[in-house]
Amino acid sequence: MKTARYDIQRLTMRVVDEERTRVFYEKVLGLVDVSSDENHIDYAFREGEAPFLTMLLNGKAQTVAQTGLYHVALLFPNAAELASLLHRLLTLQIPVGAGDHTVSEALYINDFEGNGLELYHDRDAAGWQWTDGQVKMGTDEVDADALLAKKTHEWSGFPVGMKIGHLHFMGNDLDVADHFFLDFLQMDLVTDMRPGASFYSNNHYHHHHAVNL
Repeated sequence: MKTARYDIQRLTMRVVDEERTRVFYEKVLGLVDVSSDENHIDYAFREGEAPFLTMLLNGKAQTVAQTGLYHVALLFPNAAELASLLHRLLTLQIPVGAGDHTVSEALYINDFEGNGLELYHDRDAAGWQWTDGQVKMGTDEVDADALLAKKTHEWSGFPVGMKIGHLHFMGNDLDVADHFFLDFLQMDLVTDMRPGASFYSNNHYHHHHAVNL
């Protein structure tokens, strides 16, 4: 397994409607606009932090299935902070999906334009199960009551220690994806779910990128 450090520090997305983008990312989630004009919005998790997300305005609405971003995954420092946001989303009646992936516990939401976000916390890496360079991941139900029981405060914005955990893509050829991530970026194939998906990482992480067909 390769041990090169790999941090995803910034993502740029195209959005169609500035108003509903601001409502979702600022009013619902609590991201901070650190720089904006008629063409873009730069978001940080907290006041005083560097932006991690740039929204390019005046994009075109997606009308058919296409390759590209499946979701951006935001990594929380612990389950209590994730539980706080889950409570807020449920209170606001935002549709929430969820998956217990063995290595992590994840929530799934879409913004008001259909862009996917995963909100997750990792379980202790000492408990991840590796066999021949592959990490065990699954998709089971999340015990929402147990997660909500870990909430220690009401949601007031993202906590210290947030980061982009991984980026998940939609593609049409896993051989091409493997070539890019394994040969060009020199990452490891950490979960092989062919014919449907491949997961890639550095530094013995469960995944920094994934590609679904």
